[in-house]
Amino acid sequence: MENINIKNIKMNQTAKDWQQALTITCNVLVDSGSITSEYTQACIDSVLEYGPYIVLSPGFALAHSRPSEAVIKSDMSLVVFDNDIIFGSDNDPVRVIICLACTDHHQHVERLSKIGEKMFEDEHLIEKIIQCKTLEDISVLING
Repeated sequence: MENINIKNIKMNQTAKDWQQALTITCNVLVDSGSITSEYTQACIDSVLEYGPYIVLSPGFALAHSRPSEAVIKSDMSLVVFDNDIIFGSDNDPVRVIICLACTDHHQHVERLSKIGEKMFEDEHLIEKIIQCKTLEDISVLING
């Protein structure tokens, strides 16, 4: 997986629904100057249009939308939620969400495949992330 800057990792978050959970996850990148709020809305709109396809495995969702002007620089955030997030997927409930924002299609596909590889290497990765007690522990786990 591409490195996720420790500043872009949050834990102990709560959300009332999946839309708020995506907003919280995307806002990490809005706050860092990597994306605009239009990208957040595009991520939400994609799920509204296509269903919960972003829930890739039990407990894990990958928020993303196509490259656009709303992406200032390619970046990723990771948020761990203390409550279950329901998307209406067979892999619910979700507790870990990554937001992936890329400036071009090549990077988008490349980063998606790296995330997939990391998840495939360790089928317990999401459980391990949820069990982490510090941001540093999560950073070591996903960037190591």
